[in-house]
Amino acid sequence: RLAEVPWWKVIEGFVLTSGTVSVDVEQLSALARELETLEPNELLRTMFLPPYEDITPRFVSFFRDYYAALLWIESGDVERAERIMEGMRAQDDFAGMGTVKRDGERILEAEILMRAGEREGALEVLRSVDYEVPHAVTVTPLPDQSRSRLLRSRLEMEAGNLDVARSWLVGLDESWSPWDAIYRGEVYQMLGRIAEEQGRSQEAIIQYSRLLELWSEADPDLVPLRDEIEARRNALVRDQG
Repeated sequence: RLAEVPWWKVIEGFVLTSGTVSVDVEQLSALARELETLEPNELLRTMFLPPYEDITPRFVSFFRDYYAALLWIESGDVERAERIMEGMRAQDDFAGMGTVKRDGERILEAEILMRAGEREGALEVLRSVDYEVPHAVTVTPLPDQSRSRLLRSRLEMEAGNLDVARSWLVGLDESWSPWDAIYRGEVYQMLGRIAEEQGRSQEAIIQYSRLLELWSEADPDLVPLRDEIEARRNALVRDQG
C-alpha cells in the first residue's frame, strides 16, 4: 500500500505542512517521529521517479530532516525542530544542488519566526532565499519551496509591496510544478485582491473567475469563502456596467 512506502512518508510531510489540508497536532508529531526513523537508502529505493544523479543518501537525509523539522514547528515543538536543524547546518553543501541546502535552512528559520509572531523578521529571512537549483532536482518538493514562496507573497502583500507580491504569485501560477499547483486557489484569490487594490478591475474579475472555476465543486469548508469571492467578482462586474 502507498501509505507503507517510505518515500510516500516524505511526500506526506509535504502535504501535511502545506496548509491546504486540515491536520491536528498529534497527526503532525506522529509523522515527524516516523520520518526520523526512515533510512536514506530506503527513501532512495522507493522514490517515485529514478533519482537524479546528485540526489544522494545524504541529500535524502537532509530532505527527510527538513520535513521532520517543519512538522515539529507546525505542531508547536520548536525546540525539537531546532535540534534537527543543528544537524542539518553541520553538513557540507550538496554538489550539484545550487542553494538548496542554505535555502532550506533559512526557510525553517523563517517558519520559526512566523510561529513566534515575528512576521517582519520572517520576511527579512525569506528575502535572503535564492532558490537557485537545477531543474532536475525539482522532482522532489524541497527545492521548489512552494510554501515559502506563497508565504513571502503574503508577507510582501501585508507590507504593502503589492508589485513584489504579485510577481511571486504569478510565478506560482505559471509554474509547471505539481508542488506549486496545490496553492493555485489562494494564488488566484490574492492576485484578484491585488488587482482590486491597484484599480485593475478587469484583471480582478479574471482572477476571481479562475478561482470560482477551480472551486466549482469545493469542499464544504471552502464554500463560504467561494461565495464571498463570487460576491466580490459579481460586484466588480456590475461596476463595469
